[in-house]
Amino acid sequence: MRTHSMSKYIRFLSMLLAGFAISSGTSAQVVQHIYDDKHQLIEVHYEDGTTIQYCYDELGNRSCETVSPNTTVTADLALSGESVAPTVVCQNATLNLQWQVDNLGSGSGSGFHTVVALSADTIYEAGIDPLLLTRFQGGLEAGGLHHYSEAVSLPGGTLPGIYYLLLIVDPEDQVEELSEQNNRKYLVLTVSSNGGFTLNLSTSDASCAQNNGSATATPVGGTGPFSYTWSSTPTQTASTASGLSSGSYFVTVADAEGCETTDLALIENSQTEPAPSFN
Repeated sequence: MRTHSMSKYIRFLSMLLAGFAISSGTSAQVVQHIYDDKHQLIEVHYEDGTTIQYCYDELGNRSCETVSPNTTVTADLALSGESVAPTVVCQNATLNLQWQVDNLGSGSGSGFHTVVALSADTIYEAGIDPLLLTRFQGGLEAGGLHHYSEAVSLPGGTLPGIYYLLLIVDPEDQVEELSEQNNRKYLVLTVSSNGGFTLNLSTSDASCAQNNGSATATPVGGTGPFSYTWSSTPTQTASTASGLSSGSYFVTVADAEGCETTDLALIENSQTEPAPSFN
C-alpha cells in the first residue's frame, strides 16, 4: 500500500511539473517537461525552441544530456534608446520623441508598425488610449536597426497629471518573433497646469532703403527659459531680431515645457533718411 501510494504521488507531481513556468531574470519562459513511464525526466522544451534530452542507465542514474539549440531563422524586434523631451510639459505641448527598433533575431522581419499612445497607466487599451503617432517600417534584416526621431503633440483637452507614453512595436503581431517580451516600452510624462503664454511685440521701423529695423518678442506667462526663432534671413534666435528691412516677420517662441506661440511682426519703411555720418 505504501509503494502504491508513493507511485500515485510521484505521478501527481509529474503532472504538475509538466508545462511548469520558470523565471529567468526579469522575463518568464514557458517550459514543458516530459517524463517516461518510470517518472524520469527525459526532455525539456523551452519557449525559444531549445530542447534538452536526458538518458539514464539501468540503475536510474542520469547518464547523458543532449542540448539541441533552436535553429529556426526567426526575427526578434526590440525597442531601445527611448527618450522624450521635455518630460514636464504644458497642455498643448509638442514633444520631441526618439526611439530605436533593433532586430536581435536571426531572420528578417517583414513590414510592421510602431505606435505611440498616451495612457494613464502602463497598459495599452485600444480604443481608449489615444494614438499620438503611427509609423510603418517596410522590413528589418537580422542585426539591423532603425532610429526614429519624431515630434508629437498632446491631444486637445489633456488634463494636468501623470501620463505614460507607450511605445509598441508590431502591435498587430505581423512579424513572427522569438519573443514578444521586448516589444513594449514606456516613458513617464508630467502634464502641468501651464496653459501657455502670449507674446507682446514691439518694433522699430527701418529707415528708407536701410536694413536697420528691429522687433522684440516678450512672453507673458509660460515657464522660462524661452527659445526664439525668427523668419528673418538669416534666421535669428534671440528675443530681439535686428538688421531688418521693411516686411513681415514671424517669430515662434517655445517655453521650457514645450508650449509654443507664433506671432507676426510688421516692420514698415519710415521714409526717413538715415542721419549722415562724418569721419
